[in-house]
Amino acid sequence: MLLLLIPWTLVLAMLDTTVWFPAPWMQAAWVTFDTVLVIALALLVRRWRTWLGITIASAVSVDATITLWQAVAWYLPRISSVTDALLTGLACAAPLLAATVLWGTVRRHRRSRK
Repeated sequence: MLLLLIPWTLVLAMLDTTVWFPAPWMQAAWVTFDTVLVIALALLVRRWRTWLGITIASAVSVDATITLWQAVAWYLPRISSVTDALLTGLACAAPLLAATVLWGTVRRHRRSRK
């Protein structure tokens, strides 16, 4: 997950703001969020901390919700190709899958400590 987030963040940073984001600050916010997430995930991989796992899983869950809202409100009316549709689907599916994996990992770590 961590290794996939790095190129995704770079792609987000290079996208045409006028096409893919309602405002330039939103693009900057997503790139910043993903950059912080990369750092947090790297820290978690290096040493598991339950509080950090829960924080990251919560943040990614919120990310999934906001991304879905943004897709419905902004992207869907602007989809003009199969590629646009695939990228939008990927943008929605990735944080949902990541949140599911992260919550499962938190659950497993909590069980193993009991």
